[in-house]
Amino acid sequence: MSWIKTIGYIILFVLASFGLWQVYSTFSGFSENKTDESGEVLLEHIQKVMKLIAIEGQFAEIYNYKDYVGYDIWPLRKTALIRVNAKVSVGYDLNEISISKDELTKNITISKFPEAEILSIDHDLDYYDIQQGLFNVITNQDVTKMSAQAKKFIEEKAQNSALFDHVHTQKEEIIKMLGYMMTDSEWNLVVESKTLAN
Repeated sequence: MSWIKTIGYIILFVLASFGLWQVYSTFSGFSENKTDESGEVLLEHIQKVMKLIAIEGQFAEIYNYKDYVGYDIWPLRKTALIRVNAKVSVGYDLNEISISKDELTKNITISKFPEAEILSIDHDLDYYDIQQGLFNVITNQDVTKMSAQAKKFIEEKAQNSALFDHVHTQKEEIIKMLGYMMTDSEWNLVVESKTLAN
C-alpha cells in the first residue's frame, strides 16, 4: 500500500512540475519583446530619364532645428541639433537637349544644352541634443519636417558652393570629348556658339 502512495506522490509531483513549467513558459513569453514587421512595395510610375551626373560633392553640416509656440521659452520650445551627411549630385538633364545634323555642312549641332542643376541629394541625419518643451513635444511630423528642412539646408549650401564652378569645367571636358570622337570623321561638332572642328 505504501508503494502505491509513493507512485501517487511521484505522479502528482510530475504533474505539478509540468503544470508549473507550463505556467512559467506562458508568463515568461509576456516579458519578451515581440516585433511584427511587414512591408509592401508599390511601384507607381516608371519614367525614362537621361541625366548626366558630372560632379558629386560630399557635405557634412550641423543643422540647428528650433520650433516654439508663441514665445521662445522652455515650456513652449523644442530643439534638436542634427548632423547632416549628404551626397549631392550635380549635372545635366539631357531630356532637354536638342541635337540636329546638317548633311551639307557636315555639322552636328547641339543646341539648348541644359543648365547645370542638382540632380539628387542623398542625406543621412544623426540627431543630437533633442530637447522638448513641456507643452511642445517632438512628433513624427516634426521628424519629417526636420528631414525636409535639412535637405533644403544642404541644397542651399550646394548652390553656394564651388560645385557649379566644377560642373561648368566638366561640361567643357564633355564637349571636348564629343569633339574628339569625331576627329576621324568628316563631321564638325557645333555646340551653341562654339564650334569644334574635326
